[in-house]
Amino acid sequence: MLAFTLGLGTNVVYLAHAVPAAAVTDNSSVFTFARTQVFVPGSNDMKQNYTPAGSSTTCTVASGSTCTYFSDQFSTGQTMSAGSAVADLYLSDSANSIAFRSKRNGGGNASTITLLAPTSYVQGDLMIATISTRGGSGVTITPDAGWTLIRRVDNSTTLSLAVYWKVAAASEGTINWTLGSQQKAAADVVVYSGADPTNPVDVENGQSTVAATSHATPSITTTGANELIVAHFGNAATSTWTPPAGMTEEDDIATNLGGTTTNASLESDDLLQASPGATGIETATSAVSAAGATHIMAIRPATTCGVTATVKKTTPIALRASTTTSMNSGTSLVMNTPAGTQQNDLMLMLFGWNTSGGTITAPSGWTLNSSNGSSGASLWSYRRIAGASEPASYTWTISAAISASAWEGSYIGVDTTTPFDAGTGNGENSSTHTTPSTTTTVANDLILAAYSVAGVATFTTPTGMAAEGTVTVSPTNPNSLAVFDTIQSNAGATGGKATTSSVSSQSANEILAFRPIASNTVTLGSGSISIGAPTGTTLFSTGAFSTSAATFATGDRLALDVVAGNDCNGALSYDGASQPSKLTIATIVPEGVVGLLLLAPALPFGARWWKRRRP
Repeated sequence: MLAFTLGLGTNVVYLAHAVPAAAVTDNSSVFTFARTQVFVPGSNDMKQNYTPAGSSTTCTVASGSTCTYFSDQFSTGQTMSAGSAVADLYLSDSANSIAFRSKRNGGGNASTITLLAPTSYVQGDLMIATISTRGGSGVTITPDAGWTLIRRVDNSTTLSLAVYWKVAAASEGTINWTLGSQQKAAADVVVYSGADPTNPVDVENGQSTVAATSHATPSITTTGANELIVAHFGNAATSTWTPPAGMTEEDDIATNLGGTTTNASLESDDLLQASPGATGIETATSAVSAAGATHIMAIRPATTCGVTATVKKTTPIALRASTTTSMNSGTSLVMNTPAGTQQNDLMLMLFGWNTSGGTITAPSGWTLNSSNGSSGASLWSYRRIAGASEPASYTWTISAAISASAWEGSYIGVDTTTPFDAGTGNGENSSTHTTPSTTTTVANDLILAAYSVAGVATFTTPTGMAAEGTVTVSPTNPNSLAVFDTIQSNAGATGGKATTSSVSSQSANEILAFRPIASNTVTLGSGSISIGAPTGTTLFSTGAFSTSAATFATGDRLALDVVAGNDCNGALSYDGASQPSKLTIATIVPEGVVGLLLLAPALPFGARWWKRRRP
């Protein structure tokens, strides 16, 4: 009986009350979102045994944005069995407004007209493709698979105007129209965000127009609010266009191959109509009189918002150790290797000084990562990937005596092949020092901001970053160097990072981004939510979604990405007494418990065997 109870209790207790993170002593497998940024500075925490109080804060959930939350660290040996998870999220969504995102245009004299996809789009965007081609009804027009014809307008055998739509996939390549014969044609693809991805066209119409400079669409009557009116105009000439009054011109293109009246032109315009009703006739003016065709349509805004919650196991880049040194009017700077540096660590050296000095020669095996000089204040950085055995120190030599401050850090989890992602810098003569923004290309980059200031100074910590070290040197030309870092969970612009120094002086600064090892992040499972728009702050749940098994190493964390669909225009509320958004994991098991779980059902049988063996 005792053995059976122990076995059953072990299973029930440890499955119902898991111990996910080593640094936490409670037994909760509920991770509640907090506005603190302790676990991974710059990103919000999700805490165990945490009860929010007071008013909530929000994270933007719109047009593909991501809100990321990290757990505390796990220890080696902790595991997560395959099972399930639930994300309970307090979400709101405003009425969507369709907006122009990007475009691409072109044309030619060929039997196939090809355009590259626009350079900027998000999966789920609405793509409107239009072609104005000579040949009229005598020409077949066949687009790539996946495009839906909205309308084709033929002006006899002179000109055709055909309009198509498609929802953008994650990756778009080229857009092709195959014509029945070689023709002169102008084409464009215009991308819009915020449109209904399922049934985007509310109402549409088109008509041919006689040879003239004035070309009018029919009037259409919309059935919903905040619809985007899109009008297209084409004529059989090389011609520029004046858009209809009140409309925004998105494209004005034409072929120019031979005689003016043997070509084709295309004009694309749009405007938002707040209330349902008649659009009225839209009239554009061409510079050359020619036969034409027009089309007008109303695009619905999205009325639902799709949100995806994805659970990941991640090892964020982390500072293993750092060291500092300074040099007062010297030509040889010796920097000790940070304690505990291991093979494949990123070793990053930052070197600040006040005068131009001479030429710096780095030790063998170090790469100049960046250099910035600004009116006498200088900041350079070097990097190397640690080998199997590192010397106790490295020496930098300078061709002329300078006074300098230096910091070196060893980071765990940086891509060893192409560690550097992006970076830039500038200089200021002030007590406030702000880096430029740089743009990262992958998620979970290490963002490092460094400041070299002419003077002995202390520094405030830039918002969302962690202070990693300050070093000063106080000769005739004093210098101070400060280093800060964070992890940026999303690819994209970092924004400027600002610090205030205790002295107002000339400075040089840099912002650097380093890529994580790709294997650092593993997706464990995801669930989705669909909400209507507009919707006030309401509790939505993904319901239980499957999660795969995982084994954790020291420093690993759980991460939850809440990703907004392109049709979203809202916010995620959390860390409030009435809005405790959270993630619940059902299957994490603490270190050393897996064996007990496997053993527990056998304990009663073992006890019976032991009883039989007793003398």
